[in-house]
Amino acid sequence: MIGRAADGGDLCATCCGNDPGTRCGRCDQPGDLLDDGQCPRCVLGERVRDLLSGDHDAVPDHLQAMADALTCAENPYPVLGWLRRSPSAKALAQLAGRAEPLTHELLDALPQSTTTRHVRSLLVVAGVLPERNEHLARLERWVTSTLPTLPGHQAMVIRPFAEWHVVRDARRRAARDRYSYDAASGDINDIQAAIRFLTWLDECKFQLGSLTQAEFDLWLTSHPTQRVVIGSFIRWTTARRLISPLELPKRGRPFAVNF
Repeated sequence: MIGRAADGGDLCATCCGNDPGTRCGRCDQPGDLLDDGQCPRCVLGERVRDLLSGDHDAVPDHLQAMADALTCAENPYPVLGWLRRSPSAKALAQLAGRAEPLTHELLDALPQSTTTRHVRSLLVVAGVLPERNEHLARLERWVTSTLPTLPGHQAMVIRPFAEWHVVRDARRRAARDRYSYDAASGDINDIQAAIRFLTWLDECKFQLGSLTQAEFDLWLTSHPTQRVVIGSFIRWTTARRLISPLELPKRGRPFAVNF
């Protein structure tokens, strides 16, 4: 049953085809009619055009793939509901109204909410945006936003460590499709540990270039949860002769338990 007769009874597709009042005023196909006597498919096409046209008379070329993906959905009703209620649809309309083209960098400048991530995934699936490793992008966004907040003398050390060592290695792993969410979290933790370490040196009036094993051991004692993550920074500074060689703690082995 896809339509209703004048007396309120249900009509099948065949019967709808015999009743001019149950055919779409735009495409002339039989079916349930919605706005202005149009079928759900035609109504969807108009609402998608309104959503994505912004200040233009038609959908911009760079958003046509997105329009096609929405209007060609197998079932138009869920998409109509999504256009009416979803925050992602409203965000997509706001982006469509902007003068600059849609890019990953434009979305990166927005608050990274669930809505932003959903809109990005829609644009990637539709082919409007190219695919990329979002875990790597998360690391790069974090580094870009964190470095300007550091004191100048800390940034002189953290910037090359983060950009030349951590991010560069992450890009190599991402190119081999071996960079995951956990990998990005681990890299962020390594940089955060380095920042905490330099902040602690400032508080204790210690100098990185003259750091002694006793001072480093004091850090390890007062920051036991950082014993592992600080290793990447210490190895990097040692290799570049920013500090004298230090003895790093070894990873402990769990005790064997007999049941």
